[in-house]
Amino acid sequence: MSIEDLAPEILQNIFDQALPAKAILSVREPPLLIAHVSPRWREIAFDTSSFWTNFVIDAYTGATHRQLLDLWLERSGQKPLRFGLNVPYYGAMGSMHARIAPLIASLDSHAERWKEAELTIPNSLMVPLVASAHCQFPLLESLTLRSHGLIITATRGAVGAPPGSSLQRSPRSEQAFPRLRNLVLSGTLDILDKGILPWHKLLSLQSVGDNVDDALYFLEACSSLEYFQFFWSRPGSAITRARLPLFRSLRGLRITSQTLLPALNVPALTHLHLHSIWPRAGGPEPLETISSLVARSGCTESLESLIIDEGIICGRIDSLPRLLASLPALAHLSLKFDHDPLPGIMVMAPILEDVAYIPKLRSLILRGCHNDEDDSPILERLLDALKQRVQQPHPPLQRVEITVQAWMSRVMRPRSGRTAPEEEYYNRHQYMVPTTVVKEFQVFAAQSAPLEVRLVAARPIGGFRNRDGAFKYVNQVLVNTWGQAPLPNQCWCTFCLSRN
Repeated sequence: MSIEDLAPEILQNIFDQALPAKAILSVREPPLLIAHVSPRWREIAFDTSSFWTNFVIDAYTGATHRQLLDLWLERSGQKPLRFGLNVPYYGAMGSMHARIAPLIASLDSHAERWKEAELTIPNSLMVPLVASAHCQFPLLESLTLRSHGLIITATRGAVGAPPGSSLQRSPRSEQAFPRLRNLVLSGTLDILDKGILPWHKLLSLQSVGDNVDDALYFLEACSSLEYFQFFWSRPGSAITRARLPLFRSLRGLRITSQTLLPALNVPALTHLHLHSIWPRAGGPEPLETISSLVARSGCTESLESLIIDEGIICGRIDSLPRLLASLPALAHLSLKFDHDPLPGIMVMAPILEDVAYIPKLRSLILRGCHNDEDDSPILERLLDALKQRVQQPHPPLQRVEITVQAWMSRVMRPRSGRTAPEEEYYNRHQYMVPTTVVKEFQVFAAQSAPLEVRLVAARPIGGFRNRDGAFKYVNQVLVNTWGQAPLPNQCWCTFCLSRN
């Protein structure tokens, strides 16, 4: 039997497995590539409308032919559409603008079928599309708007704006976006001045701005928000607006620094993710800012997850123990003491020794700087603390990841007195953890199953960040009983589990 003899339903399933998450509008990619193999495959591909509902138009690769888009829209029948449109920055001018406008018109004519849309286009094209009075988006649940130009600035009105301002509810937003609950914003978006979006119905808002006041501008109208993510380009920017109202539904918060925290009151907060906590001259200690948020909001019993990436934990050494002592419900803790003069592993060892601290801890991710083999007693003390945790009756601890990080200066060859090859300096992190300590961790991992243990030696790569903005590291895995490499900051709190 040849593949041509298979039933159409089986071929449909096979073709479906060959489709990418979002098909690229191209004759060289599925599903159109499948349609060019044989007349029978063409018939099956063209008659299966679900093959054509998930696509991306990428002008970066020159895929700007309206005929292709019209083919996709026609073959998708009446099914909901999930699509992306990516136009390079220079697309705001000249011939590219003229080539993209017809694509916008085709998408506009099917607005009633949009379910998930991701638009990276200039304002001159975005505003007429989304703000058009005749466009209705009855199925749209998730919308991403990335506009070319300068970062958003908070100059549109103050918190508590009077009636008639841009953030008031409008009949247009209620009618045009009845199901919109998830919004991602980035860039200069003039449409925000028109009050066309149903801010008060949003459950998830992710945005990028220039300063912390931008966050307040967005948040003031989002009374039903459950998740808020905000990255701004100037972490040191200060709040100039009044404190925000109470957010009773906000459970997940992911922001660039702690600057926004004094304006918030979040009694249901479950997941707090800070990408960095930078101390400010004359300001409170970063960890004290978190403690104040917890005390003010009364979320001690709801906060299950605390993640601090690239954190500089400075100030009094008892700040971290006092914070963790106030969080009895904490189940996931991820602390990365990057570039911190206070070694994080040394701080965490005595905290873990006392099982009264964070008694419900299920998942621990810890990264701290390590000087040399003289620090090995600190690692041994940390291991002893973990042993005490798992020896408790019905221990909740299920996974541990410890990353021993080298200082940048220890893995860079000095400018003078170069007596060793450069590679030898780069690889010094592999020998920071003594063999005896590695063996002790291996025995602990073997005897503590089903607890998952991962011990890593790492060196930073100076001057380079990944796509999420975090620093890159070269990792040498020393001990690993995880089935596979863990996802970054994979969290088991009830909020994150409910979203996955």
